Amino acid sequence: MHLNKLFIIFLRWFSQSNILQKLNLQAHINALTRGEEFVMESFATFDKITVLIHEMVTSRVWKTYVLPKIMDKIVKGTSLMAYMTLYHECVCCNLLEVMMFHVTAVEQSETFLIDLIEYCYRRLIWLT
Repeated sequence: MHLNKLFIIFLRWFSQSNILQKLNLQAHINALTRGEEFVMESFATFDKITVLIHEMVTSRVWKTYVLPKIMDKIVKGTSLMAYMTLYHECVCCNLLEVMMFHVTAVEQSETFLIDLIEYCYRRLIWLT
């Protein structure tokens, strides 16, 4: 794939990731102020919690299997791109952490809840 096309794809992904970071921040502000949690409600209403779980698991798989293979090809100038893809997993995990305190979010997770539990289990095993 041409380098310019890859860069355009990354810019689109980066824009989406930036929006997710802002939603994460707003969800935390809502939880801290005990205000209306419209971020969680929107994710539940539009059935995006499962997408968020999928994004988190996909980011983890990319970090585990793809990143080691391309690590030597990452130039110092593009290390920000690699960092942003790693940070994306953390943002997804953090946003899910806030949302999973609500029954609505847990119910909306459906079959992806098993993937979320497996992800948490693997992270706990990694810590030991």
